[in-house]
Amino acid sequence: MDEATARRRAAQNESRRLKRKSRSQGLRRTTGCITCKRRHLRCDEGIPGCRNCVKSKQECSYAAPPPQESPEENDSTENTSTEPELALEPYQAPELISPSISITTTTRSYLPEDSSSFQPAPTPPNAAFYRWFGLLADDAAAAGDLDVAALLCSQTLINGLSLETFQERYSIPQVIAPCLSEPPPSDAADRAPWHGSQPADLSTSEVALFDNFVKRVSLWIDLYDPNRCFSVFVPHLAMRDAGLMNAILALSSRQLSISPDASESERDRRISLQYYHDTLRYLQEAMSVDAYTTSLELLATALIVSMYEMLDDSGNGWERHLKGVFWIQRSQLIHGETGGLRSAVWWAWLRQDVWAAFRERRKTLSFWKPTKSYSTMNPYEIAARIVWIFAKAVDYCSKEELASSEDRVQPRLQRADAILEMLSEWEESLPVEFTPLPGVAEVDPGSGFEPLWIHPPAFDGLAGLDIRSAQTSEMSGLSWMPHEAKNTRFATSLTWNAEQRSTKTQRARTGSHIATASTMDPASDWKEKNKSIRVLRAAEKDRYGVIAAIAYNIEHILGFVKAAEVAQSPIIIQFFPWAVTYSSGLLIRAAADAISHSSMRDHIVLHMDHAQDYDLIKQSAGQLPFDSIMVDMSHYEKEENLSKTRELVAYCQQRGIATEAEPGRIEGGEDGVVDTAELEGSKTTPEEVDDFIATGVDALAPAFGNMHGEYDARTGPRLDFQRRVSIALHGTNGFSPALLEKCIAEGCTKINVNRIVLDNYYAHLRQHAATLTHTQLMEEGTQKVVDLTVRWMGICGSAGKARLTSESSSQHL
Repeated sequence: MDEATARRRAAQNESRRLKRKSRSQGLRRTTGCITCKRRHLRCDEGIPGCRNCVKSKQECSYAAPPPQESPEENDSTENTSTEPELALEPYQAPELISPSISITTTTRSYLPEDSSSFQPAPTPPNAAFYRWFGLLADDAAAAGDLDVAALLCSQTLINGLSLETFQERYSIPQVIAPCLSEPPPSDAADRAPWHGSQPADLSTSEVALFDNFVKRVSLWIDLYDPNRCFSVFVPHLAMRDAGLMNAILALSSRQLSISPDASESERDRRISLQYYHDTLRYLQEAMSVDAYTTSLELLATALIVSMYEMLDDSGNGWERHLKGVFWIQRSQLIHGETGGLRSAVWWAWLRQDVWAAFRERRKTLSFWKPTKSYSTMNPYEIAARIVWIFAKAVDYCSKEELASSEDRVQPRLQRADAILEMLSEWEESLPVEFTPLPGVAEVDPGSGFEPLWIHPPAFDGLAGLDIRSAQTSEMSGLSWMPHEAKNTRFATSLTWNAEQRSTKTQRARTGSHIATASTMDPASDWKEKNKSIRVLRAAEKDRYGVIAAIAYNIEHILGFVKAAEVAQSPIIIQFFPWAVTYSSGLLIRAAADAISHSSMRDHIVLHMDHAQDYDLIKQSAGQLPFDSIMVDMSHYEKEENLSKTRELVAYCQQRGIATEAEPGRIEGGEDGVVDTAELEGSKTTPEEVDDFIATGVDALAPAFGNMHGEYDARTGPRLDFQRRVSIALHGTNGFSPALLEKCIAEGCTKINVNRIVLDNYYAHLRQHAATLTHTQLMEEGTQKVVDLTVRWMGICGSAGKARLTSESSSQHL
């Protein structure tokens, strides 16, 4: 190639090289949104928002396109290789609350008038934190406790502080104050480590709350943590983070407000609510800093807020927020073996989640599996492992698990065996620290279990398991395994040591123990332990009747309990649903307390009669101490009656509660019961008896008479005894002793009574209400209840039967 040809080709190559567009103008026409670029994600460049930003609910913003070059500019820059600088177009500041919040509010822009003088920070908060905080704010607004519009854009806090004063008081860095008319933080500030914010000096009352958290509440959270992170480390974190401090004060105040030893001022829930709202406000201020969304302070705050909501009985809101805490932990790959405070938060959260899942019959949220072998674990880690195993048992009993394996028995058996094997491995690996120590402990006569003293408390009553019988008595949850596999006696026990007995209630409320498992999935022998079934079986065997008396007030309750003691007779104290709704359950709890202090406590049954509301039955079965409930769906037609009865019977029996049902329908009604006078009566047929027995009900109240409640003076009671079933007798007002004795001889064991044991009480009120003092009226009225009830106990043949039963039991033992 000659020299001229070489120069010509070189010139052509140079020309082509100069005319090639730069990457910003040609080969790569766009760079994706700013958010994806900072998060190092591939952007699909969707408009108005890309897929990544829409999915994570982030603010999606694009760089401004470079200005179009004129031909003259192209000519003048043809020989330069520098690329144009990336120019950001101004955009509205992102909302301070997650876009998922469904609260309608008008928010104003916090950009200064000349927004072109600075570039807003495009970095969004962590998505998991965003979603969690959105749930908190949503539910606070739905509860009416918080004006979220004010939370978003008001300059005044609910405690009267201005935003500036709030910042000054808590020393919040200017970098987390996007509400003020100041430039938002720079990229460098967003990436800086979180340095916290100094709380103000605590007042005397706040010092007391802080002390209560450090010395008491935190110990419940630290149950399985030998490093005691929440009692040692977290308080020091709170001294440099106002949000964490507010959460601590909120939790401590709420715990004191439900303590029986609290003073009048400590019972004021508004105090804890104010600190809770201050915590939300602080979170809203701090959420714009990336470093905060992954800080230890946030993790501790989230767990304490969740614990506050659990004590506050926030219901479904608290359970949704638990999922939010799960999101935060999952986004940071936190689990039970992460170590340090992160692990402490995870285990405390798991105990809360297990309790929530247990109540709702759902699966737990976590899918983490431990990797450590028992040989490498310390005693506290071994103690915590049983919580994880118990979580697997709760999963096994969940509605989802039952539904998915309804027709697949073998996989369910294998899963049950796997859980039992995990439990056996855990039991075999217990170190010497789990051995009971000799000690004197207060004995609860009604507990049914010998007390044990296991020290330290973390190794005591692990997940409701009696360590002595772990080899033969497995978790009650596994009693839901298919019948073919039920060759093991399932039981649970709760052991409290003397040191911790005084805080039993608080420990249960704070989730330190998951010891109430037997109420969800009762042991297979629950009927042997149910008082209602035991009392009625004894009556059926010896052919006597048990008075089931309706109580309307405290005089009736005390009168019935004392009558049982005087006559040494079993008795069933009954309440209509009216008593539950009228007193919010207080009358029922008062009766349970009176029974627990009676020498006849093993022979006095607590029963809800004629429960006709679906939701109230579930609420009562889950929250009130009933031994039995009458599922009365007789105001529905037969098929719906059967369907609802079957479902509610299963719900009650899962909680160890016996049930009674009413096939057929009797005309009339009672005070406190839905009136069926407008509905046509129908007597129970033998076929209907078979249908209702198939529902699993424990007692029947078949319709074989003519009236429920007060009888017509012209007709009186007309009974058809041609029913070969054991029955509960309703509608006894106006019965003669002879007629009642005949009913018992024909097989009635549960004798529902109302006015026949209360007539003298009402007559006494009418006669002496204007002349006696209130206390005399109550005392003498109670005695009238005692005397008349004792008389009818003698007629029914139950007098002295409780004494005989107790003697027989003592000899047997």
